[in-house]
Amino acid sequence: MGATASVDVEGTERLLDAAHGAGVSRVVYPSIVGVTQIPLSYYEHKRTAETVVAESPVSSVIVRSTQFYSFLGTLFESLSKLSVWPIPSRVSLQPIAAATLADTIGGLATDNSCDRTVTVGGPTISTISELAATFKDHRGLRRPIIPVPALGATLRGFRAGHATCPDHAAGTVTWKHWLNNQYPEDE
Repeated sequence: MGATASVDVEGTERLLDAAHGAGVSRVVYPSIVGVTQIPLSYYEHKRTAETVVAESPVSSVIVRSTQFYSFLGTLFESLSKLSVWPIPSRVSLQPIAAATLADTIGGLATDNSCDRTVTVGGPTISTISELAATFKDHRGLRRPIIPVPALGATLRGFRAGHATCPDHAAGTVTWKHWLNNQYPEDE
């Protein structure tokens, strides 16, 4: 079993067993928007862990979230070393601030009236090309973005919009706002 399966599946099983033994009244499990539609091994492990959570005797809620701004920041930072940026065309994302998700999870930890699965995404949907261009502009990088086809089942799932949830937008922190906080212009 791989590292993510060990953490997400076996670790979740151990956590739920310990929670049940300790009399914990509610568990909130963070998962990912698109976990049931996008074929990716990490997502497969999250789906399996969701099943473990749903079948546990401990009261629980699964929170499916879109990608974090920090994930995109790390991705674009790694691309900044390249002379050109190959970005999959027509792939839309709805990134979210980690603090927004934390607020959502905190509220659900004691709210026994909510659904068993809650979906939350960032305030806006953008293409990955738009997000990359905004990052480059903010960081003063001059590398060209080269659109590449979104090939393969995983990228097709992203291109189909399975990583977004327009009806569940939350928070007010935009990509630009996050960039301004993460990379102040006076650096």
